[in-house]
Amino acid sequence: MVELVNEKLLKVELKNEAALRRKFTSALSKAKDLTVAFTLIQRQEFKLQRTTFQLRSRGKYIDLKPKYKARKKEKVGSAYPILFYSGRLAASLTNPGGENISIITPRNLTFGTRVPYGIFHQSREGRGRVPYRPFLFIDEQRMRNYSNILKAHILKPFSQGVADGP
Repeated sequence: MVELVNEKLLKVELKNEAALRRKFTSALSKAKDLTVAFTLIQRQEFKLQRTTFQLRSRGKYIDLKPKYKARKKEKVGSAYPILFYSGRLAASLTNPGGENISIITPRNLTFGTRVPYGIFHQSREGRGRVPYRPFLFIDEQRMRNYSNILKAHILKPFSQGVADGP
């Protein structure tokens, strides 16, 4: 029912107001605890990191210097993927546990590695001779994916619609 109370106030009475109120309350509650959404994002990040460490070409990275490339082929069997040598960095970013950093709280997700030399690839500062080859980043595609996961989690109470009330 819609009623004009006065020239500044329009009163709208919804048949399903109680159900709608419950849905909003549930959505707000979900927005306070994003643990489920962050867990899904963490799993997706593990998958994306596996892709990075399985590249059979230089990918988006600056190629290896010819001398190092030859030495790496001799020691490891292949020059690619560029960020893979011992497998330590890859293991820390593709699976939970070990040297992986995955901290999920209701309001935060921290993802990274405890491998000490990872920072030399990730940072533009203090690298010495190691080229900048970031492995942790959020590009447009990741941002869209993560935004969709968060939206789906928060808006889940609305996915079933709102039942008509009395």
